[in-house]
Amino acid sequence: IVKEALQPPKEQFGVMHSPYIYVIAPNYELTMKVWEPVWNLFVGPGAPLRDYYAGHDKHRKLITLGNGARIQAKSADDPTGLQGDRVTAAFVDESQDLNPEAWANFMPALADSDGRLVAIGIARSKGNFRTYYQLGQEGDPRYYSASVTSLAHPNITPEALEEFKQDLTEAQFKQQYLA
Repeated sequence: IVKEALQPPKEQFGVMHSPYIYVIAPNYELTMKVWEPVWNLFVGPGAPLRDYYAGHDKHRKLITLGNGARIQAKSADDPTGLQGDRVTAAFVDESQDLNPEAWANFMPALADSDGRLVAIGIARSKGNFRTYYQLGQEGDPRYYSASVTSLAHPNITPEALEEFKQDLTEAQFKQQYLA
């Protein structure tokens, strides 16, 4: 998110455009879990990236940087709120749970700016996220996808994984922790 936000403005069709970044999750609560660390990087005394900060609108969950870049938290609770902006990057958490209408509303905004999508989630069931994941796995040069298991997480011990395994079916465990 920070790397995208610190990009210089780019010219498109004779107009300069600063980065506009969406931070998206399927609902408000999940969006705030991702948004709070971003907010804390730029806003408030002691924020490590405060030097890049120009202003904010707490109500709209919007941070403006000195280079003109904007970073905004967006929830897919109301998919119509994801349309209409020229977005240069979208960071989507729990992507597997985003409904098709939400994808349909913000993907054209990315296309308009030749923007970048970073989607994090579990490639399960059917849906846009799984489709994009599969395209990356099949070698489509427009997509990159990777899978990292919980075994690679330094804070999750093998003992903890065994405990988690007790509460799930084998298929659920594989999907949630080993995918």
